[in-house]
Amino acid sequence: MTANARSLTDFEAWLGAATLLVGDHDHFRRPATCNALRGAGARLIGEAVDGLAAIESIRRYAPDLVLLRRDLPIFDPIQVFQIVRSLNPDSHRNMQFVVLTEVESPGEISGVSGSLAQLCIDGIPAEEIRARLFGVTRRIASMRQRNIG
Repeated sequence: MTANARSLTDFEAWLGAATLLVGDHDHFRRPATCNALRGAGARLIGEAVDGLAAIESIRRYAPDLVLLRRDLPIFDPIQVFQIVRSLNPDSHRNMQFVVLTEVESPGEISGVSGSLAQLCIDGIPAEEIRARLFGVTRRIASMRQRNIG
């Protein structure tokens, strides 16, 4: 399943059907992030406390959207992205990766080829989380098009 929705309404339908994985080592912030995503209509299938657990969960559940905190221990989000892509590129082709940051700095992660973007959702209302996730998944789709073409 991919988030190539043309409108926010299409995206909200996708988000309700998509599976998400959240990776965050902070025992206070992770539940808050998960609750915020559920409030935005997301269906979470897993939580990971470090990069190794994230890789294991990705291999086990193959989520549609992976959201990892920038300061994830053992393997950071970029390393997780690269390891997952190297293990079996075809099986994870439609999976989207987002690095969750504490400050707003949207866009691509420099030095990484592929579909990886960053996003801040801390302290944001559910409607805004949906809108930001919609925007970031559209940016990822655009990055993929540039990398293919």
